[in-house]
This record gives sequence, structure tokens and C-alpha cells, in this order.
Amino acid sequence: ATIAAAPNLKIIARVGVGYDAVDVEAATRRGIWVTTTPGANSETVADFTFGLILGLTRQIARAHLILTQQRWPGPLAGVDIHGKTLGLVGTGRIGQAVARRARGFDMRLLAHDVFPDQAFAAEFGAEYLSLDDLLRRADVVSLHVPYSEENHYLIDERRLALMPPSAYLVNTARGGLVDEAALYRALAAGRLAGAALDCHESEPRRDYDLAALPNVVLTPHQAGHSAEAYEILSLQAAECVLAVLTGNPPPAHRVVNRELLEPTS
Repeated sequence: ATIAAAPNLKIIARVGVGYDAVDVEAATRRGIWVTTTPGANSETVADFTFGLILGLTRQIARAHLILTQQRWPGPLAGVDIHGKTLGLVGTGRIGQAVARRARGFDMRLLAHDVFPDQAFAAEFGAEYLSLDDLLRRADVVSLHVPYSEENHYLIDERRLALMPPSAYLVNTARGGLVDEAALYRALAAGRLAGAALDCHESEPRRDYDLAALPNVVLTPHQAGHSAEAYEILSLQAAECVLAVLTGNPPPAHRVVNRELLEPTS
């Protein structure tokens, strides 16, 4: 409806890498460019992801919450991530940036991706596995894949049951990747050690049942947001808009509907 109501629209420039809110087919039919800013905030998201991993496994967020209630719990014993196994679901820019940070903690790396990057595997000593096998073996599972209809509830009740009770799940990718109702049941029953979600099935959230669990950390989709990232993201999106408004195509690596780049005969 928005595209139909904008007859002069030439470009939809997304700030970030996600474009699931854009009707790309409708835009393409109209010859409207759809662009993203890949890589602009990959390091920003990776920093935040590792912050969630540490905050969750060492119970930092839980300890802070208890103290804000003016209660002194004594030290909360978490688990070390040094030497543990990190499972990366998606090894694009962000997944590989997280891997670089994990290397500083001497973590073993498992990976799953529809397009395995063998150069990455060789450099980091990562082992590519099926998703099910990764879930069975990882101490921490971190999601870094885009959302699509095909991977809706990629982490569902069956796959959550594959994870060891001592494992943790972290999602800084997209909310629809995780069946939150199934996740709640697994966490509440002690079948999973903990979860940290920066992305949610509905934003804003419709319910806060997960927030009531002591082994959950929730943040409001802020992994990609920092002062430095805003500057880079804005500049890259503006470059795309400026290119189109001056009669040129946007930078090819930022174009979603790449068929518009192909010359017409």
C-alpha cells in the first residue's frame, strides 16, 4: 500500500541489512531500487552479541536486576565461556566478527551455513555441521542468519530439545527465527540453561513472560545501534539515495533487487 501510494518513489534505502519489512517484488515491478547497508554495523552487532553471551553466562544482568531491587544476593556463580564451544548459525560478516571475538576466549567453533565458507573454516579452525548436529554439540548457540518464510521458527521445539540442558541460546538476528513459546517451556522446565534475545517475534513485545524467568536476558533490538554505527549506516544509505537521484545505480553490493542492475535488451 505504501509503495502504491508513492508514484514518484525511486528508492527504498534501508538502514541496516534487514529488508523483511519491504515488499521487494512490488518495488522491483515498479523499478524502485531496494538497498541495504551490509557490513556497516557488523562489528557493532558482534560486540553486543558477545556482551549478551557474557552477561547471560556469568549472570551479570540477573545480579544487576536483583541489586536494583535493593537486595544483596551474594555472588551468583555463572559458567566460564573460556574453552567452551560456540555454535555459529550463519557465518556471514556478523558471524565471522563474533568468531574473532570468540577466538580471544579460546572457544572452539562450530558453524552452520547454507553456503559454507571454507576459507573461514580454515582460518578459525571452525567445523561446519548440520544445524541439528551443531545444536547437539554447542555450549552457546548464536544466531546470525536473515529471516525468511523458509526459516521461520528455525529454532523450534524439536531443535530446542536437541540442545544440552547446560546450553545457552543467543539471538541478535531476527525474532521470527525462534519459537518463543517453545523457548519459554524449555527454559521454565530446566531443559535449557538460558537465553538472550535482542530480536523478538513481535516488536514491541506483546507479552513479557520470558522476562520473568531468571535465566533470560532481553534487550529491545539494540545490537546494531551505536553512535559510530549510526554515522556509517546513515552515510551509506545516503550514498545510495544520492546515486539514484543523480541518475546512477546504487553500489551493486548494497542492492537487494539485483535484477534492476541487469541491462535491458
